[in-house]
Amino acid sequence: MLPDDHRLLERLRTGDRQAPVEIVDRHMRDAYDFLWMLTQDRETAADLTQETMVQVWRALGRFRGECRLSTWIRKIALNQYRQHLRRTQRRGAELECEAPDVASPFDLAQSVVDADSRRLVRNAVAALPTIYREVVVMHCYGEASLKDVAQALGIPLGTVKWRLSHAVQTLRARLAVALCEDQTRGTTDGRTRSAADRPTPTLDEPKRRLFVRPGS
Repeated sequence: MLPDDHRLLERLRTGDRQAPVEIVDRHMRDAYDFLWMLTQDRETAADLTQETMVQVWRALGRFRGECRLSTWIRKIALNQYRQHLRRTQRRGAELECEAPDVASPFDLAQSVVDADSRRLVRNAVAALPTIYREVVVMHCYGEASLKDVAQALGIPLGTVKWRLSHAVQTLRARLAVALCEDQTRGTTDGRTRSAADRPTPTLDEPKRRLFVRPGS
Protein backbone atom coordinates (compact mmCIF):
# COMPACT_ATOMS: atom_id res chain seq x y z
CA MET A 1 0.00 0.00 0.00
CA LEU A 2 1.24 3.48 -0.82
CA PRO A 3 2.56 5.45 2.17
CA ASP A 4 0.01 8.24 1.65
CA ASP A 5 -2.84 5.71 1.60
CA HIS A 6 -1.53 4.18 4.80
CA ARG A 7 -1.46 7.57 6.51
CA LEU A 8 -4.95 8.41 5.29
CA LEU A 9 -6.32 5.12 6.60
CA GLU A 10 -4.68 5.70 9.96
CA ARG A 11 -6.34 9.12 10.10
CA LEU A 12 -9.65 7.48 9.14
CA ARG A 13 -9.35 5.02 12.02
CA THR A 14 -8.73 7.84 14.47
CA GLY A 15 -11.92 9.58 13.38
CA ASP A 16 -10.42 12.29 11.16
CA ARG A 17 -13.45 13.56 9.19
CA GLN A 18 -11.32 14.94 6.38
CA ALA A 19 -9.59 11.62 5.64
CA PRO A 20 -12.48 10.07 3.64
CA VAL A 21 -12.71 13.18 1.46
CA GLU A 22 -8.98 13.03 0.71
CA ILE A 23 -9.18 9.30 -0.07
CA VAL A 24 -12.01 9.93 -2.53
CA ASP A 25 -10.16 12.83 -4.17
CA ARG A 26 -6.92 10.87 -4.34
CA HIS A 27 -8.40 7.83 -6.09
CA MET A 28 -11.11 9.39 -8.22
CA ARG A 29 -8.94 9.87 -11.30
CA ASP A 30 -7.69 6.29 -11.21
CA ALA A 31 -11.27 5.01 -10.96
CA TYR A 32 -12.31 7.24 -13.85
CA ASP A 33 -9.44 6.04 -16.07
CA PHE A 34 -10.32 2.42 -15.27
CA LEU A 35 -13.99 2.95 -16.10
CA TRP A 36 -13.19 4.98 -19.21
CA MET A 37 -11.09 2.13 -20.53
CA LEU A 38 -14.07 -0.17 -20.02
CA THR A 39 -16.80 2.07 -21.41
CA GLN A 40 -14.90 4.28 -23.90
CA ASP A 41 -17.51 6.92 -23.10
CA ARG A 42 -16.59 9.96 -21.02
CA GLU A 43 -20.09 10.68 -19.72
CA THR A 44 -20.76 7.08 -18.75
CA ALA A 45 -17.34 6.77 -17.12
CA ALA A 46 -17.93 9.98 -15.15
CA ASP A 47 -21.34 8.78 -13.95
CA LEU A 48 -19.96 5.39 -12.92
CA THR A 49 -17.02 7.09 -11.19
CA GLN A 50 -19.38 9.12 -9.06
CA GLU A 51 -21.40 6.03 -8.19
CA THR A 52 -18.16 4.21 -7.35
CA MET A 53 -16.87 6.93 -5.06
CA VAL A 54 -20.21 7.13 -3.25
CA GLN A 55 -19.90 3.39 -2.54
CA VAL A 56 -16.26 3.84 -1.50
CA TRP A 57 -17.29 6.53 0.96
CA ARG A 58 -19.99 4.36 2.47
CA ALA A 59 -17.79 1.24 2.70
CA LEU A 60 -14.50 2.76 3.89
CA GLY A 61 -15.19 1.76 7.46
CA ARG A 62 -15.26 -1.90 6.37
CA PHE A 63 -11.91 -1.81 4.57
CA ARG A 64 -9.51 -4.10 6.45
CA GLY A 65 -6.38 -3.78 4.34
CA GLU A 66 -6.40 -7.29 2.85
CA CYS A 67 -5.37 -5.75 -0.47
CA ARG A 68 -4.18 -2.40 -1.75
CA LEU A 69 -6.67 0.41 -1.38
CA SER A 70 -6.54 1.07 -5.12
CA THR A 71 -7.34 -2.59 -5.83
CA TRP A 72 -10.28 -2.48 -3.45
CA ILE A 73 -11.62 0.67 -5.12
CA ARG A 74 -11.25 -0.86 -8.59
CA LYS A 75 -13.28 -3.85 -7.44
CA ILE A 76 -16.05 -1.47 -6.41
CA ALA A 77 -15.74 0.26 -9.79
CA LEU A 78 -15.97 -3.12 -11.50
CA ASN A 79 -19.18 -3.87 -9.60
CA GLN A 80 -20.60 -0.56 -10.80
CA TYR A 81 -19.66 -1.51 -14.35
CA ARG A 82 -21.40 -4.87 -13.93
CA GLN A 83 -24.56 -3.09 -12.85
CA HIS A 84 -24.20 -0.80 -15.87
CA LEU A 85 -24.04 -3.85 -18.12
CA ARG A 86 -27.20 -5.25 -16.58
CA ARG A 87 -29.01 -1.92 -16.90
CA THR A 88 -28.11 -1.55 -20.56
CA GLN A 89 -28.73 -5.24 -21.28
CA ARG A 90 -25.35 -5.63 -22.92
CA ARG A 91 -24.85 -9.16 -21.73
CA GLY A 92 -25.45 -11.86 -24.31
CA ALA A 93 -25.09 -15.62 -24.35
CA GLU A 94 -22.34 -16.94 -26.58
CA LEU A 95 -21.23 -20.37 -27.71
CA GLU A 96 -18.48 -21.99 -25.69
CA CYS A 97 -15.14 -21.51 -27.44
CA GLU A 98 -12.24 -23.89 -27.31
CA ALA A 99 -9.75 -21.88 -25.30
CA PRO A 100 -5.98 -22.12 -24.96
CA ASP A 101 -4.38 -21.95 -21.55
CA VAL A 102 -3.57 -18.43 -20.45
CA ALA A 103 -0.75 -18.72 -17.96
CA SER A 104 0.45 -15.12 -18.20
CA PRO A 105 -2.22 -13.11 -19.99
CA PHE A 106 -0.65 -9.68 -19.92
CA ASP A 107 3.09 -10.11 -19.63
CA LEU A 108 3.77 -6.94 -21.59
CA ALA A 109 5.57 -5.30 -18.69
CA GLN A 110 8.95 -5.89 -20.31
CA SER A 111 7.94 -3.46 -23.07
CA VAL A 112 6.65 -0.86 -20.64
CA VAL A 113 9.86 0.86 -19.62
CA ASP A 114 8.77 4.51 -19.51
CA ALA A 115 5.76 6.81 -19.59
CA ASP A 116 5.64 6.89 -23.39
CA SER A 117 5.55 3.10 -23.56
CA ARG A 118 2.82 2.97 -20.93
CA ARG A 119 0.84 5.44 -23.01
CA LEU A 120 1.23 3.19 -26.04
CA VAL A 121 -0.08 0.23 -24.05
CA ARG A 122 -3.08 2.17 -22.77
CA ASN A 123 -3.90 3.44 -26.26
CA ALA A 124 -3.55 -0.05 -27.73
CA VAL A 125 -5.91 -1.46 -25.10
CA ALA A 126 -8.40 1.36 -25.68
CA ALA A 127 -8.37 0.62 -29.42
CA LEU A 128 -9.35 -3.03 -28.96
CA PRO A 129 -12.91 -4.03 -29.91
CA THR A 130 -15.24 -3.86 -26.90
CA ILE A 131 -15.51 -7.63 -26.35
CA TYR A 132 -11.73 -7.93 -26.02
CA ARG A 133 -11.11 -4.64 -24.21
CA GLU A 134 -13.56 -5.51 -21.44
CA VAL A 135 -11.76 -8.75 -20.64
CA VAL A 136 -8.30 -7.17 -20.66
CA VAL A 137 -9.29 -4.19 -18.52
CA MET A 138 -11.26 -6.25 -15.99
CA HIS A 139 -8.59 -8.92 -15.58
CA CYS A 140 -5.34 -7.02 -16.06
CA TYR A 141 -6.21 -3.59 -14.68
CA GLY A 142 -9.12 -4.44 -12.38
CA GLU A 143 -7.40 -7.60 -11.11
CA ALA A 144 -10.60 -9.63 -11.41
CA SER A 145 -10.22 -13.39 -11.78
CA LEU A 146 -11.16 -14.94 -15.11
CA LYS A 147 -14.10 -16.58 -13.37
CA ASP A 148 -15.30 -13.21 -12.07
CA VAL A 149 -14.93 -11.70 -15.54
CA ALA A 150 -17.04 -14.50 -17.01
CA GLN A 151 -19.70 -13.94 -14.36
CA ALA A 152 -19.70 -10.17 -14.89
CA LEU A 153 -20.10 -10.45 -18.65
CA GLY A 154 -22.46 -13.41 -18.55
CA ILE A 155 -20.34 -15.57 -20.86
CA PRO A 156 -18.61 -18.95 -20.47
CA LEU A 157 -15.18 -19.09 -18.86
CA GLY A 158 -13.75 -20.63 -22.02
CA THR A 159 -14.93 -17.64 -24.01
CA VAL A 160 -13.16 -15.30 -21.58
CA LYS A 161 -9.91 -17.24 -21.97
CA TRP A 162 -10.21 -17.24 -25.74
CA ARG A 163 -10.90 -13.50 -25.87
CA LEU A 164 -8.00 -12.77 -23.53
CA SER A 165 -5.60 -14.88 -25.57
CA HIS A 166 -6.73 -13.19 -28.79
CA ALA A 167 -6.47 -9.73 -27.21
CA VAL A 168 -2.93 -10.34 -25.97
CA GLN A 169 -1.80 -11.55 -29.39
CA THR A 170 -3.36 -8.46 -30.98
CA LEU A 171 -1.77 -6.14 -28.42
CA ARG A 172 1.67 -7.65 -28.88
CA ALA A 173 1.47 -7.20 -32.64
CA ARG A 174 0.20 -3.64 -32.40
CA LEU A 175 2.70 -2.65 -29.73
CA ALA A 176 5.61 -4.05 -31.72
CA VAL A 177 4.63 -1.79 -34.62
CA ALA A 178 3.80 1.20 -32.41
CA LEU A 179 7.03 1.00 -30.43
CA CYS A 180 9.03 0.78 -33.63
CA GLU A 181 7.24 3.78 -35.14
CA ASP A 182 7.56 5.72 -31.90
CA GLN A 183 11.30 5.15 -31.77
CA THR A 184 11.62 6.15 -35.42
CA ARG A 185 9.55 9.32 -35.34
CA GLY A 186 9.79 10.21 -31.66
CA THR A 187 6.02 10.65 -31.58
CA THR A 188 2.95 8.56 -32.31
CA ASP A 189 -0.30 9.34 -34.00
CA GLY A 190 -2.41 7.36 -31.50
CA ARG A 191 -6.07 7.24 -32.38
CA THR A 192 -7.26 7.35 -28.80
CA ARG A 193 -6.95 10.02 -26.19
CA SER A 194 -4.36 9.44 -23.50
CA ALA A 195 -5.28 9.72 -19.84
CA ALA A 196 -3.56 13.11 -19.64
CA ASP A 197 -5.90 14.43 -22.38
CA ARG A 198 -9.05 13.47 -20.55
CA PRO A 199 -10.59 15.83 -18.00
CA THR A 200 -10.38 14.92 -14.34
CA PRO A 201 -13.88 14.07 -13.12
CA THR A 202 -15.42 15.99 -10.29
CA LEU A 203 -18.36 15.15 -8.09
CA ASP A 204 -21.54 17.02 -8.80
CA GLU A 205 -22.89 19.00 -5.86
CA PRO A 206 -25.65 16.56 -4.75
CA LYS A 207 -23.18 13.68 -4.52
CA ARG A 208 -20.42 15.80 -3.00
CA ARG A 209 -22.80 16.56 -0.13
CA LEU A 210 -22.82 12.83 0.64
CA PHE A 211 -19.13 13.17 1.53
CA VAL A 212 -19.75 15.75 4.26
CA ARG A 213 -20.57 14.35 7.65
CA PRO A 214 -23.26 16.10 9.66
CA GLY A 215 -21.74 18.74 11.88
CA SER A 216 -18.44 18.84 9.99
